[in-house]
Parts: sequence; C-alpha cells; structure tokens
Amino acid sequence: MPKRRNMSNSKRMAIILISFVMCIAVGFLSVQLYFYYNPELDIHISSSTKEDMDIPMIAYNQRSIFGISEKAEREIMDAGNELREVLEDVKLKMEVPRSLKAEIESDKRQTILTMSGYGTKNGKKEDINKQIVINLKATEIVRETP
Repeated sequence: MPKRRNMSNSKRMAIILISFVMCIAVGFLSVQLYFYYNPELDIHISSSTKEDMDIPMIAYNQRSIFGISEKAEREIMDAGNELREVLEDVKLKMEVPRSLKAEIESDKRQTILTMSGYGTKNGKKEDINKQIVINLKATEIVRETP
C-alpha cells in the first residue's frame, strides 16, 4: 500500500487562504464586468410651465473600474442624438401651439422613451410620435415639475 503524506497545518492554511482570496477576486471582477456592460443610466424629465412640453435628459455614469463598454456608450450616444433631433425639430422648427409629452418604460433589458404630441409647421398641425429604445436598464427616472 502506498504511503500517505500528511500535509502540515501551515500548508493546509495557505491553500485555504489562497482559495479564499481567489474566490473574492473572481467575485469582485465579475461584478466589475457586469458594471462595465451596464452603466448607470439616469433619465430626467423637466416639465415646462410656459409651454406644454416635457424635456427629457439622458445622463450616464460609469460604475466599473474598467470604465464603460463601447457598445453601451454608443447605445447611449445614439439615443441622445435621436432625442436631440426630436427636441430641435419641436423647439426650432415648429411654431406655437405645440405640445410634447415624454413617457418612460424600463424593464430588465431596455428603456423605451416615448415622445408624443403635436406642433404647428407652416400653418399645419403635425403629430409627433417617436420612440427611442435604449438597450440598457434605466437606474433612475426623475420627473421634475416646477
């Protein structure tokens, strides 16, 4: 029968300690990787009393020590550009009377910003219906009323 070697207590404690540190490191890196692909996404909606308009603003912040993924940043920037186009169209190209309302739906995988209302362009009333889809979950949605 082969002879069994006994491990000393110090070797056994070293192996346990190294295993514990590795588990903590893997857990920490897993959380950081999740935050890398899922940045903090805040949407604030300001309502104007002068005009019947909701003005949404999209803000983001990195939560990971690695920064933010290019895909997530591109997703947010594209949504911001779409939002800017809608707001510029309404504020600069449409005359009073005009109305713009914003509604937000957010689930585990995406945030949908729906802009609806109407405006007057060249004397004709035009409807506004635009959906902006962001493939990230909104972490905070704030509606500010004056």
